This record gives sequence, structure tokens and C-alpha cells, in this order.
Amino acid sequence: MPDDSIHRLVASTNRGRYALDDPNGPDLTAGDRIAILLGGQWTAGHLERSTRYEDGTPGLYQIADWGKAGRTRRPQDEVRASLAQPHDVYGGYFFIATDGSVCGLCTGMQVRILS
Repeated sequence: MPDDSIHRLVASTNRGRYALDDPNGPDLTAGDRIAILLGGQWTAGHLERSTRYEDGTPGLYQIADWGKAGRTRRPQDEVRASLAQPHDVYGGYFFIATDGSVCGLCTGMQVRILS
């Protein structure tokens, strides 16, 4: 899939993944070599996915779900929420540049696929 085309990251229809240009488009996965546009410069690197360690503790770059779907918060809940632990933690994809720098991914980022 390597080419000079510029793609935009979108949320994939496959939960927890990013796709190129269209939610049903090709998904990116760990090990894929890409370049992302950061501060007007293309930065080369690859994707990795964080998972839980064998003891169940979260790995690098975890995404926490702090509330239950459909629940509204009252102002007094905000203090409790700031002290609460997340009720579920998901692994997430992140970018590692060739110089070792790490960056989270988000929808809308511009990427190129590298060979």
C-alpha cells in the first residue's frame, strides 16, 4: 500500500482502530510504517498498540472510560469524578517516530503510508 498519497485518519468501523479516509477503508495496525504531518513537517515512524501487561496493569498509552454511557453529570459529581478510578481502560494505537519520540493519534491527522 506504499505511495505518495496523503490520507486522513478516521475512526474505523472496527472498534479501537483507525482507518484511512473512510470508516470502511483500510485499517492501520501495529507495525505499519507511516509518516504523519506534525507542525507542517512529515515525520516518519511506525504504529504500535498498547495492551495490558500480564499482571493486568495498563500499558503505555491507555484510554480510560471515566463514566457510563448515557449518564448525565451534576456539578457535584465533577469532584467525585476527578477522584475516581476509570471503570474500564482500553489499549490504544500510538506513533513512534524514527528518533524514538512518541505521539498519540487522533482523527483528522494527515498520514502517508511508507514502504
